[in-house]
Amino acid sequence: MGVMPEQLPDHSHCATCDAAVPADQKFCSESCEDEFNRALNKSKRRNNIFMIVVIVLVIVIGAFSVFMV
Repeated sequence: MGVMPEQLPDHSHCATCDAAVPADQKFCSESCEDEFNRALNKSKRRNNIFMIVVIVLVIVIGAFSVFMV
């Protein structure tokens, strides 16, 4: 087969930049954590706006269907 590679220490990878970090950490630095949180907040805001638009469209379509009958 071949020589077994040396075992790596228990680790994880940064959720933003994929750098190796200790297993109990999610980010390699505060700047990566801040960047992750900014992206998460932007995604949540976009989802909220989308839901509001869908709700408004459903209300408008429902109102027009009542007046068209």
